[in-house]
Amino acid sequence: MSTAAEKSFNVLRILNEHSDEDHPLNATEICTYLAQSGIETERRSIYRSIQGLDQAGYDIVKAGKDGWFIGRKLETVEVKILMDAVQQAHFLTYNKSNELIGKLLGLTSKNIAAELKKQVSLSNRPKHDNESIYYNIDKINTCIVKNKKLSFSYFDYDTKGNRVFRKENCKYTTNPYFTTWYNENYYMIAATNNYSNFSHYRIERMTDLEIINQPRRNISELAPNGFDLADYLNKAFSMFTGKPETIRLKIKNTMANQVFDRFGINMLLAPADDEHSYLRTDAVIDKGLVSWIISYRNNIEVIQPDKLKQEIVAHCREVLGMYKE
Repeated sequence: MSTAAEKSFNVLRILNEHSDEDHPLNATEICTYLAQSGIETERRSIYRSIQGLDQAGYDIVKAGKDGWFIGRKLETVEVKILMDAVQQAHFLTYNKSNELIGKLLGLTSKNIAAELKKQVSLSNRPKHDNESIYYNIDKINTCIVKNKKLSFSYFDYDTKGNRVFRKENCKYTTNPYFTTWYNENYYMIAATNNYSNFSHYRIERMTDLEIINQPRRNISELAPNGFDLADYLNKAFSMFTGKPETIRLKIKNTMANQVFDRFGINMLLAPADDEHSYLRTDAVIDKGLVSWIISYRNNIEVIQPDKLKQEIVAHCREVLGMYKE
């Protein structure tokens, strides 16, 4: 014989699993589901359970004359957006991606979960193999919250896909400040005690993380006027360290989408002629910027600085040299 509390718990479970806005359940249907679990009850008992759950603060939504569904903290479209993000995140392994998608599907009804699951496809997506990514992120954020230093080993891959550790596997010791997802990769932004600038580390390439019981450097030492993460990433968008410099580009007006995607929607474009505009902004001059400009050929012209022009010329000459007859 089930107690009233047990019945209410099972009614809540059934609403969570089987109800949504398009599939409300009436008392008879709930009784049927309860019977499948070996719990016999009557419709009046269901009404009492629903009333009790509602009074306890659960979001039980009335639908029609005799039906209810459970209100969800995330709407279906929000679950779908998060699922798409997990599928695209190649720093997550296949196992972790499937695990996280399963948890997201558990936030909605079985009916909706079945439809959303049809849209999951991980088989052809590039994924990394570092299964400890979750634990790395958790440990980094623990360091940040507790204001501690972090040590870790850092590796690259050789041509056979084997890990090759940097610094002859000597550990890095850093002061972590932020984690951020940028340009399809997940990074930790940190600083060492020996340098006055920030460094960037791919979290899926970190291993053997250890929290050091020492206070990290105060970020005001590195950024006395405050640190704007979004602004910093916009200026160092290729995740290379360096000092931002003023650049001026002449672009074809048809390139506006690409410019806003790269530098942000708040960039101001000044008219040059009927077909072109000028862009003036600050950015780190590195290989990423050079490659981006070259990829659009004659649609982008560097006006200044000369340093950037010279790097583009040198890059083009190097590539041409590979294909000389």
